[in-house]
Amino acid sequence: MSEIEKIIQEQDVWTTRVLKDYLRANPDLREWVTSSGQKLKPLYTPLDLKEAGFDFNKDLSFPGMPPFTRSSMPNWYRSYNPILGQYAGHGLAEETNKRWKYLIENGATSLVVALDLPTQVGYDADHPMAEGEVGQMGISVCSLKDVEELFDGISLEKLSELGTTANATPSIWYGWVIALCRQRNMDPRNLVFWSQNDILKEYIARGAWIFPPEAGFKITVDAIEYAVRYLPKCEPLILCGSHMRGLGATAAQESAFTLANGLAYIDGCVQRGLKPEQVVRRWWAQFGVQCKFIEEVARLRATRRLWARLLSERYGLTNPENLALRLRTHSSGVSFTRQQPLNNVVRGTIEMLIGLLSGGEHLHCHPFGEGWGLPSAEMAKMQLRVMQVTMLETDICGVGDPLGGSYAIETLTCQFEDEMRALINKIDDMGGMLAAIDNGWVRNQIFESAYKQQLEVQSGESPVVGINVHREEQEDMTIKPIEVDSSIRDQQVEKLRILRATRNNAVANRTLDKVKAAARKGDNLVPSVIEAVSAYATVGEICDAMREVYGEYRP
Repeated sequence: MSEIEKIIQEQDVWTTRVLKDYLRANPDLREWVTSSGQKLKPLYTPLDLKEAGFDFNKDLSFPGMPPFTRSSMPNWYRSYNPILGQYAGHGLAEETNKRWKYLIENGATSLVVALDLPTQVGYDADHPMAEGEVGQMGISVCSLKDVEELFDGISLEKLSELGTTANATPSIWYGWVIALCRQRNMDPRNLVFWSQNDILKEYIARGAWIFPPEAGFKITVDAIEYAVRYLPKCEPLILCGSHMRGLGATAAQESAFTLANGLAYIDGCVQRGLKPEQVVRRWWAQFGVQCKFIEEVARLRATRRLWARLLSERYGLTNPENLALRLRTHSSGVSFTRQQPLNNVVRGTIEMLIGLLSGGEHLHCHPFGEGWGLPSAEMAKMQLRVMQVTMLETDICGVGDPLGGSYAIETLTCQFEDEMRALINKIDDMGGMLAAIDNGWVRNQIFESAYKQQLEVQSGESPVVGINVHREEQEDMTIKPIEVDSSIRDQQVEKLRILRATRNNAVANRTLDKVKAAARKGDNLVPSVIEAVSAYATVGEICDAMREVYGEYRP
C-alpha cells in the first residue's frame, strides 16, 4: 500500500468515526422527509455515498465521458452555447410569421412550430371535427401553401434548429421542410430540423394520436429510418417525458417511462435492419422540471447515466458518441399558477437553473402568463430574457458540473438510477413498453402519482405560493392573453377552397393513391408523403389516405 493510499484510508476511518459521533449527538438528522415522492435526508455525508456504493470512476467520471452523469459536453458551456427554445404559434401562418421575426430580432436561435390540434391529429380546417379549434392553441397548417407563408422572409440557414412537437404526423412535417428547402434551392441534408415524433407518449399522456398504437409506432419508425438513411442532420426523435410529468408522473416515472419508450423505438429500428448506433446518435430527450431543485438535478444526471448503461448492456454499444443522451429541459407548465402570475417568473428562473446545472443542451422556459391562455409577444420575450440573464450574468456556465461531488446530489443520483431501473425492469417483465401501455399499467401508475400529489397540495403538505400558502383574496394582477378571432376558421377554409381550385388535382390524387399503396404494402411512408405534400395535398387528405388502411384509434 502506498503512502497516499494509507493517508486516504486513515482519513476515511477518521471521517467515518467523527460522522457517527455527530449523528449520535443529533438524532434528528437521521430522519427522512418526504418530498414529491422521494425521501430526502436533512443532511448527507460521505457515509451516504458509501452506502450507495458510489464510485468516482464508475458513477461520475468527467464531463463528456461515460457514463455522462456530468453531461455530454467535455467543456461544459464554455465551448457549447445551449439552444434557447421558442415554442410559438397561433392563428394563421401570417400572424405567427410576425411573432417569429420579433423573437429572432431579440436573440432567439431556435423555432419550434406549435401546430393547432386539428393539424396535429390530421384534420383540415374545414372538417367538422376542427370546429372551434382552428388556430386556437397553435398554427393552423393545412398544406405546403401555409408553410410557405409561415417561413416567408425567414432564413432557414441562420436557425440553429427548426422543429415541431407533432407526433402522429412526422412524415408530413418532413415533407413540408424538404419541399420548402427545394423551393429555396437548399439541400435539406444540410438543415438541422426535427420532429418530436414520440407517439408512445401520446398514448400514455397527451392523447394527440390518430391511428392505433401499432400503426402509430410503425409511422414513427418510418420517420426515424428515413432520417437515418437520407437526412444526416435531421434529428428524428425527441423522447418526450414532459407531457407525462404534466399528467402527474413523478420525476423517476417520467425518466423511466421515457427511456423505456426509447428502448422500444431502438428495437423497432433494429427490426428494419438498422444498427442501434445508427439510430440513437442524433436523439434527444425532453423532460419537464419542477422547483424541487436538488431532486431534479439528481434525477436528470441519473437519467443520462442509466441511458448510457442500458445501451451498453442491451446493445453492446461502446462508442461514447452513441451512449450520450442529450437533454432538453423545459420549465414545467403545470408548476405555473394562474394566481399571482408573476410568481411564475421565479419558478421559471429556478427551473431554468436546474436545466443549466444538470448539463442540459437545450433550454426552454415558459412565459409566466400561460395559466391565462396564449402568451403575448412581450411575455415570450421576457421568457427569452430569463434564459439569457441566467446564462450570461451568472458564472454557472464557466464551471463544468459545479454540483458534481455533492454528497446529496451524488447519493440521490444513485437512488434515482436504482428506482428508474426497477420501473424499466417491470416494463420488461410485461413484454416491453407497447404491452405496458396496452394493458394500462403505465397510465395507472401516473394517475396514482397525480392523485397523491394533488392530496399533498390540498392538505398543504406540498406548499404552492398563492394556492395553499400566502394566498390573496383579491388578485392585484390580471393577464390579458391573446384571443384568436373565431373568423380564423372561415379564413382558413377559404384558403383551402382556393388551393383545391388552383392546384393540379389529378397529380395530388395520384400521390394520395401512392400513400395508400405504401401503407397497404407496409412500405416506409415518408417518400410517398413527401411527394403528396409537394403536390399540395393537405394534411387531412394525406391522413385520410392512411385512415383507409389503418383505421382510427378508439381507446
